[in-house]
Amino acid sequence: MANGDIDLCVQYKGDWSIEAIYPESQRDKAMKDAKRLAEDKVYDAVMLIIDDTRQVLFSYTQKGPTPTYGAVVKGLKTSSGKKPSKINPAALRSLKEHREKKEAETTDMPQVAFSTALMVGIGGMALTIIVAGLMGINGASLPTILMILMMLGSITIAVAMWVHSVFDEVGPATTEAQKQLDQQKKLKKTEQIFAEAYTTGKSVAWDEDADQFKADGHFGLILYMLGMSNGFHQALHTDMQATNRQIASLLSGAKIAPESIYNCANNLHEYLAYPRYNAMYNAGKESVFELVKETATSLNIGDALQQWFGEAEAQAAAAAAATTEEGAEQPRTVPTTNFAVVGFTDIVNFTESVRTMGDDWMVDVLQAHNSIVREAIESFGGYEVKHTGDGIMMSFPSVQKGLKACVSIQKGIKLFNEKMPERNFALRIGISAGEPIHMEGDLFGQPVNLAARIMPFAQNDQIAVSDSLHEMAADMHYTYTEKDDCILKGFEGPQTIYFLQWDDAPTPDPSESEEPQEPEALQE
Repeated sequence: MANGDIDLCVQYKGDWSIEAIYPESQRDKAMKDAKRLAEDKVYDAVMLIIDDTRQVLFSYTQKGPTPTYGAVVKGLKTSSGKKPSKINPAALRSLKEHREKKEAETTDMPQVAFSTALMVGIGGMALTIIVAGLMGINGASLPTILMILMMLGSITIAVAMWVHSVFDEVGPATTEAQKQLDQQKKLKKTEQIFAEAYTTGKSVAWDEDADQFKADGHFGLILYMLGMSNGFHQALHTDMQATNRQIASLLSGAKIAPESIYNCANNLHEYLAYPRYNAMYNAGKESVFELVKETATSLNIGDALQQWFGEAEAQAAAAAAATTEEGAEQPRTVPTTNFAVVGFTDIVNFTESVRTMGDDWMVDVLQAHNSIVREAIESFGGYEVKHTGDGIMMSFPSVQKGLKACVSIQKGIKLFNEKMPERNFALRIGISAGEPIHMEGDLFGQPVNLAARIMPFAQNDQIAVSDSLHEMAADMHYTYTEKDDCILKGFEGPQTIYFLQWDDAPTPDPSESEEPQEPEALQE
């Protein structure tokens, strides 16, 4: 399921499946279809869901309790029975043949329309000649015959054009009407293949003792499966959003929130700038190509993940070798306290700048950004949650430390730009606070979503601060500019965002001792 979609889910003989997917603009049609299916009483249960809000628009069951959203998602994940341990080549052949057949039907439709119109035209002209001959035999004058010929010719042309337009409209309409059904048939096949990728990948990347993925194994698995999604799209013309929903459904069984998959898919163009990420993504895509060409009978995800972990170990070993024994850093762990300040950095117009400035600019800017941000994180007792491609997600134990780190980062970027004008770049930051959910080294929840949502409102070199964090930091005496009536996706009503005037703020001193404290409201 993907944000903004309305999913019509049905249960038949215990198995849940997605019958149809509608955009938000077709809510009325989706409701009518759901009610019609309920009235037909063919399915055991019917549910209509707006996925991004998990709102149930319509629910029906023939017997038993009304199904819940969670039950439907779980049913979709486990539908179609047991997951196969090996790829079934017949499934891929069926997908390929189905696609080629539909393409042939679509291509032939204009030819059918032209041929039919031509036949009508020839028949009309023949009828006209016959009528003209009969009129001549009966002694009609030449002007009369010509007038009748012109009238019959005009009628013939009009009929031929009408026939052509009817066939021309019926073809695309028929194709569009069958498109959703075709996609659903394809998704039934791809579901089996994604299931194998998930089962095999988890067996390699899962730590049974800790009951979680090893290190960043979950990220490697996500990249591989997104590569598969792109491979299916290119080779078999599947809907990438639909296959990404299948990935999210499978990985939810390993406690990975669907938002992680969608965020990764949206930021792929940035992740793929890194060789390690690029290799994992392309491994998934190439594996699908080989399956479709029938040059392989199974996925190479096991080997790909082994290489993924091998590269991570090599990088860690290189970092350890480059660090002297005296300066060696102690490994960090994700903080487990409820309260946290969460922030995101983002290099403004990064993709476009790489296109115009070149790879050398990209490498130097990323190194400068990473160095400055990580130094501030370390200096103010923070934690780097993850790298997002052209930014870093970070967490701090207190309001004071979080805001001071953001000021320090912007001042560091300003100093770098003054010294390296040919490598000039702008950074924006979004920061919020609250009680995020800690899961597998990552953070989720409202403060994370809020920080991510307010960040795009920041312009070059700005620090966007959430309303709640602004109130918590009242005693820090920073100066802000205010922006009202900001609409943030996933949050009710207009929000107020504050932009911290860091140029006027003194340079933060990390040596100042400070005990991290939760706001009183959260302590209660």
